[in-house]
Amino acid sequence: MTCCGLAVVSALYVSIPLVPVFVTSFHATPAQASWVSSSFSLAYALGFLFSGALSNRLGSKQTMLYGLIALFIITPLLGLVHSLPWIIALRTIQGLAASTFAPAVLTYIVEIYPVEKRVSAIGFVSTGFLLAGIVGQVFIGIIAENAGWQYVFYTLGGIYFIFALLLWRMVARDNVPQRQAAAIAIPKQMFTIFFIPSLRYCYVVTVTLLLSFVALYVSLGHYLLHPPFELNNNQTSWFINVK
Repeated sequence: MTCCGLAVVSALYVSIPLVPVFVTSFHATPAQASWVSSSFSLAYALGFLFSGALSNRLGSKQTMLYGLIALFIITPLLGLVHSLPWIIALRTIQGLAASTFAPAVLTYIVEIYPVEKRVSAIGFVSTGFLLAGIVGQVFIGIIAENAGWQYVFYTLGGIYFIFALLLWRMVARDNVPQRQAAAIAIPKQMFTIFFIPSLRYCYVVTVTLLLSFVALYVSLGHYLLHPPFELNNNQTSWFINVK
């Protein structure tokens, strides 16, 4: 599940080192090309609001599995299209598919793992999420420079297929019937939780931290690609990820 998390969240960062490539390939402005990343992030965030209810209805393992299968189908299509609007549209769908994993895996850990192992399990999975920002970008940069940006998505699609098989065979199924009644109350629970005063501060902190995280990648990466440094995408990724 840790490796699955690394692979899924890598899709969030995959387009950051590819923005200059899209600018050149599609004769777009940096602002237009950045929507390849922004469309995924927006769909990924909004998808979290619904993936919890989906997990309650289908079960955590099934939600993770269906999400990986959807990623396996959608991701290679990104390498086949030759239009920036189509890439942005597919990245939006990809973001929705990727959003099924994180809420489902955390729910799975809480419900299946014994109390004394939950913190360690969540720590391992969270490590996979955070490593995606480093491993994903370096890995993608190497493939893009040596084979072309299309093969980035072909490779990721193959990885999702492998992890879908591993998840299906190696992860025990959780108990779905126990949640059927709870799924009806999901919209009300979401509305109530959103207006808890103490959680509002958590939302602000989370947005600020991730905004700074992604903004550093985008702005510093763009700066290092131009004079006086003129680094390539792979060198830029290594420089940024040292932090």
